[in-house]
Amino acid sequence: MSSVRVDVRVPCRFCRRQWELWLDVMLRAAGRARMLPGQQNSPRREEGFGPYDVELVISSDGEIAALNARRLGCTGPTNVLSFPAGGVRLGSLFLSSVTMEREIFLYGQKPAEHARRLLAHGFGHISGFDHGPAMDAFCTMLEDACRLECS
Repeated sequence: MSSVRVDVRVPCRFCRRQWELWLDVMLRAAGRARMLPGQQNSPRREEGFGPYDVELVISSDGEIAALNARRLGCTGPTNVLSFPAGGVRLGSLFLSSVTMEREIFLYGQKPAEHARRLLAHGFGHISGFDHGPAMDAFCTMLEDACRLECS
């Protein structure tokens, strides 16, 4: 059985249950579309992969910047970092609530819409997608599933 785990380490406008709901909806939508690692249409072709366990950590800019430097060699914070795993884990996502709030303000977006967009983007990376049309279509499918199931 697949599972999602959410760790909210800093204040965030969305509660743990909201993040769990969105992540669970995305996981099920990707599974129905056969786009998870080990499934027929997935870019990550691992044999016998699953169940699909996903971790989301809502963190600060400081924690994101430290991870970005240590794991990716990049400087500064970003909105979401994705770390694909193997075996029974799909991967881990780290999302900065501070950067998310800043982007909501700067881009004039609806908070839930932007949060789901970031979550879908990170989910795309742990599912094996890289930037491009296939990733965009996958993320749109995940966001649409959330709009339909979470309204």
